This record gives sequence, C-alpha cells and structure tokens, in this order.
Amino acid sequence: DLVDLIVFSDNSPLELFAFLESTEKSICHLHHLFVIYFSKNEHYEKEYKRVKEAFPKVTFFKQHGLDHDDFSLLVKKVLFDREIAQAPYVALALDHVIIKEKIDLQSAAGLLKKTGAYAFFMHLGKDQEQLEHTPETISIDEGVSAWQFNALNSGSCLSHLVDLTLYK
Repeated sequence: DLVDLIVFSDNSPLELFAFLESTEKSICHLHHLFVIYFSKNEHYEKEYKRVKEAFPKVTFFKQHGLDHDDFSLLVKKVLFDREIAQAPYVALALDHVIIKEKIDLQSAAGLLKKTGAYAFFMHLGKDQEQLEHTPETISIDEGVSAWQFNALNSGSCLSHLVDLTLYK
C-alpha cells in the first residue's frame, strides 16, 4: 500500500533540512512527501527556499496567515484532494524528528492493516517511559508492540502525537 508523508515546519528551515535528509537515508517505500510550512519573515523564507532547492521532489505548501489560520485548510487539501495525494495511508511528522533507523512504510502500513490499529507510532518504542510500565503490551512483530491507550497513564495524549505517526 502507498504511504504519503506530511511534515509540518514552523520557522525552522534548518530542522526541516535535517529531517528531510534523514528521511532520504532512512525511509523506504515513501510514495510522496509534502511539507506544510510557516515562515514569519523574509530571512526564514530565504532559508526555506534553499531547502526547496535541495529537495526538489518534495511538494511544499506555505501557510500565509499570520495566525496560522490557513493551516487546517492546507492539511485538509493535502489529505483529501486526490489530485494531490493518492495514497490510502498518510504519515504525519514534525520537522524536529531525526530518523536514525530504517523505516519501511509499506511494512508499517501492512501491520496497521493487519491489526486494525488506530495508528502506527514510529517515534515510540519499547524504551519509552509510557510503555515500560504497561504490562498489557503485545508483541506484533520484531520490534513492534501493540497496546490499548486506556492502559497507559497518558494514553489520551499519546493518541494524538504526530512526531512521526502513520494513519489510514
């Protein structure tokens, strides 16, 4: 199954550059990558232009509203406009994430489909404090665990994290 990735960047072109670099090196089976970004001034815009030049295959969408009032419109456009994005799965990420291990998005989408899970949280792992104290984790595959949000102390918060999360 195809997976698109949408990354959010807010006045942080250097972080975005590092994220995109780590994505190129570590993520496989990525259908298309989109960036929704906000730059508060000309200095940031100039730096984002450099990022765009370094990553020409990435599609960039700039927020124009000073209050980020067009953010939700851009997200909806990228998620639901089939002329832009055609993948049945989408991963959402924040640009401060640096991917250090290989991620196969097709395999992750397959596990999401197989388990019927809400999402695949790639930024969490067995060493995360929230999961260490949860005896209800179930091993799904090598290096992949499942759990119920209501079994976690901070489950309701975790369910909406987008640091690097895959959704159907």
